[in-house]
Amino acid sequence: MKKDKSKKILDKVLKYVIPKRFKERISKSFELLYEDLPTFKDTLVPFSVTPVLWILHFMQVYIIAFALSVDISFFHFAIVYSISLVVAAIPISVGGLGTKDGALVILLSIFGISSAKAFSLSFIGTLVAMILPAVIGAVISFIDGNDRLFYVFRSQQKKKI
Repeated sequence: MKKDKSKKILDKVLKYVIPKRFKERISKSFELLYEDLPTFKDTLVPFSVTPVLWILHFMQVYIIAFALSVDISFFHFAIVYSISLVVAAIPISVGGLGTKDGALVILLSIFGISSAKAFSLSFIGTLVAMILPAVIGAVISFIDGNDRLFYVFRSQQKKKI
């Protein structure tokens, strides 16, 4: 939507819906939004890389499914796994743990896959795709930030003495 059309809609909303004390702040926020809005050219790369990364993620978990002898096509697996990730986004548990697993067990049972294999797939997929990279990143972060951490610790020790 162009700025002029959005401004007209906002003016109507400000006139009839928003209380007077908030109108100025909302109007300023609207102007700031359009100042900071990235151009189409700036968003082209992120929006084109994201689908590729999701396909790679699906392939990563599909390889695990293949290793567990889960007999399902990649297309069906991608749809089922996408639905389970959407279910995991529902804020019921921490990080979608349990909800994604349950959704995957139910959805893969439609294709005749046992609940044990489906749960194993979900658990190993989470381990390989999320937990393992997080641990590696934490170790790298600790090693890289180690000097600064000890510098802060030493400076606090000197102040106490």
